[in-house]
Amino acid sequence: MTATATARPVTAQTFTQEVVQRSMEVPVLVDFWADWCGPCKTLSPILDRLAGDYAGVLDVVKVNVDEEPMIAQQLGIRSLPTVKLIHQGRIVDEFIGAQPEAQIREMLARHLPDTPVAADGAATDAERPDERLARLEAAHQAQPEDADTALELAEVLAMHGETARADALLATLPVDVQTKDAAERVRAYVLFADALLEAPQRPALEARLAAHPEDHRARHQLAARLFGEGQHEAALDQLLELLRLDRNFDEGIARRSLVAAFNILGAGSELTGRYRRRMSSVLL
Repeated sequence: MTATATARPVTAQTFTQEVVQRSMEVPVLVDFWADWCGPCKTLSPILDRLAGDYAGVLDVVKVNVDEEPMIAQQLGIRSLPTVKLIHQGRIVDEFIGAQPEAQIREMLARHLPDTPVAADGAATDAERPDERLARLEAAHQAQPEDADTALELAEVLAMHGETARADALLATLPVDVQTKDAAERVRAYVLFADALLEAPQRPALEARLAAHPEDHRARHQLAARLFGEGQHEAALDQLLELLRLDRNFDEGIARRSLVAAFNILGAGSELTGRYRRRMSSVLL
């Protein structure tokens, strides 16, 4: 596929139409950048390439935060580059910093399961999440001794909310495999999924917390909801506040959830670095 589209600029005057309203039709990837930002320049050609590869099923736009500070302020942009994926008028995923192209495509695949684009831009049949799960289950049944396949299957099960199966599968793996980063991500997904098993929807949780700021369970459930919706920083803020209010609540669930979030976001994430420092300050 020949990439002809590029990430186009949006302004405060066009943001509602080109991002919010457009996201009702297709997801919109929004890049917040500035001329002085070195990592932004690294990321820019990748996003231009994605704009061409995903033309028709994804819009890619960019916001210069120096020229449009109001948009940046409204969306809580604190680091550059920040990229947010907006669909149906809400943020469904995001990342901070110049990420590898393959990792960005993996993120998009979670929201664009039918997009027929390979990592090299060539047309292919994209694997839907249910297809990936079926493939891994078949592969695991054929070769149950393959620890890497089992670990990948456990991660996908956890992401699908099948936490009991993911936990059981993880327990069967060799000790050295259970210490891998992917295994920690499985445990992290399980922790957040378990938090949402009986959790109300976000508006109800926000109302409960507004009426009763000391409701630690509601605060933790709200953090899990926010994290699942891709509002990672807001989720981390709630977990940090819970840690400050009662670090021992539910056997230290705030600290464990923060560590789980860091495992999902990755050690190289700017959010991980910043909130690890903030967590350390609270625990001192």
